[in-house]
Amino acid sequence: MWVLEELEGHVFCGARFIFGRTLKNGGEQFIILDKTVSRKQSIVEVSPIGNATIRSPPEVTITDVGSKYGTFLDGKQIHSKTPLLKTYHIIQLGRCKSHFRYAAWN
Repeated sequence: MWVLEELEGHVFCGARFIFGRTLKNGGEQFIILDKTVSRKQSIVEVSPIGNATIRSPPEVTITDVGSKYGTFLDGKQIHSKTPLLKTYHIIQLGRCKSHFRYAAWN
């Protein structure tokens, strides 16, 4: 695994990432080739720069957008926008064997 770290701030502030099985318009996209992942599964949003600093990262949320098999945070299905993601939360899309871990370093 590798990480690209911005030393002067947060590169992705205000960004929106779409996870799903096919390409859609409206943000950076991550294609997951698994039949249990919906065409448009979930959206991860990073808050605008606002008060974010190196020591206080921006807020990050994930929203399931009505997927068939669900989006899970630490093994629990989410049904709408989650509270803020915390470091080391584990995200699972549908029944896909791949899991994603959110990590923020101060």
